Amino acid sequence: MARSVRSRVPDRFGVTAFGVTAFGVTAFGVSVALAAASIAVPALIHHPLTRGDGELRRYLDVFVDSNLPAWWSTGVLLVAALGHATAGVASRIARIPGAWCWWVGAAVLAVLSLDEHTQLYERTGVLGDEIAALTGWPYPVAVAGSVAGLGVTATLAVLATRVRAATRWLLVAGVATVAGCAAAAALAQDLLLSGGVLDVVAVLAYHAGWLGGNVGALLLLTAARSAVSVIPEGAGIRLRYHTATPPPAVAPHLVGPQRNGVPA
Repeated sequence: MARSVRSRVPDRFGVTAFGVTAFGVTAFGVSVALAAASIAVPALIHHPLTRGDGELRRYLDVFVDSNLPAWWSTGVLLVAALGHATAGVASRIARIPGAWCWWVGAAVLAVLSLDEHTQLYERTGVLGDEIAALTGWPYPVAVAGSVAGLGVTATLAVLATRVRAATRWLLVAGVATVAGCAAAAALAQDLLLSGGVLDVVAVLAYHAGWLGGNVGALLLLTAARSAVSVIPEGAGIRLRYHTATPPPAVAPHLVGPQRNGVPA
């Protein structure tokens, strides 16, 4: 069929009409558990390993890079990127315009995943400061990021007009959640480092931002999942891509002569 792409990967997750999978529910539960552990372990367990620079605290604290929560966020964002790439492939094989929009979304999610793993944002900030010092051009990274953000927003706006309503609202909710929580987490981090607010408030805000970023990534994954129906077929599955308006059916006389309903 021209409107499908085959896969040999079995469909192991139950799916609702909105594309919510058992994986999404489980991933949300793990994210909540990690955020809760990051707060509760140092607060409730009085031990050198859980306080200050203790190894267990650093391993669980979402405020610290290169630890369990960071690795988990990396994985969630990467799975969401793969989901968008898959939707793009299904759209391309189905010959539906807009596959490139899914691929842009996949690229952005992949970059965010890379940032969680390598602290790309912090490294880019240092590079931006050096460029500003050499050229006198203020905030080069912020300007470049703003331009890129506008481009990504425009791309997703185009995609939103080409998908069905459920996928559209999941895309909007996912983008808004990721962007809003990233800004909130960055602000909480700055306030915590500067001592501008109570530590408890900043810590709770930062954890909420971290958790919200994972929820946003799961919403974007669900958006991609809702654009594709998984149909069991033999030993594999068939993926059917859904659009806002199905393409018109081809008239019988346009597909050539037929004999007993079969093209001659």
